[in-house]
Amino acid sequence: DLLSPSYRRGVVKHSLFVVCMGIAALVGGVAPSQAADLAVEVLKRAAEHCRSINDGEFHADEGAITQLDLTGDGAPEQVVDANHFSCSTAVTPYCGSGGCPLTVIVEGKPVEFQALRWKVIHWDDQPVLLLHVYSAACESADWQPCIKALVWSNGSFRSVVSRPYPASHLPGPELRVQY
Repeated sequence: DLLSPSYRRGVVKHSLFVVCMGIAALVGGVAPSQAADLAVEVLKRAAEHCRSINDGEFHADEGAITQLDLTGDGAPEQVVDANHFSCSTAVTPYCGSGGCPLTVIVEGKPVEFQALRWKVIHWDDQPVLLLHVYSAACESADWQPCIKALVWSNGSFRSVVSRPYPASHLPGPELRVQY
């Protein structure tokens, strides 16, 4: 029924989503259709994948697309989180033990990550994308928490590269902090 409250809520939600996407894209300097198209393309690929599994029905809940500033310029970027996707004919077609695909659309380009969970914090006004990643990413054979911190700088996400330090570079016992 076109006049039912649930139908009207759906139309309002969809309309607000389209308006927000357009505003975010304009503020970020990307054409509204281009910014919206990138997120919609991720959803379309997920829906096609679901359909390919015994003609499944795809669903993306409200958390599937998030808009927030990841570059520090005040304009929101889009984060498409496959953790919020489901398919009627498969239990986990998108996620596995290593987490779920996370597509971050920055400056009109998609950047792909894999994460169990994610969140954004601010450190001295710098947005920091934290990814809870599979323990193997931290070179751990057993299940231990592993967090990757990323910041946007000069057109890409940056993070610390783990390198072992030779024993000669470690501080002597007199300088080590005791806990």
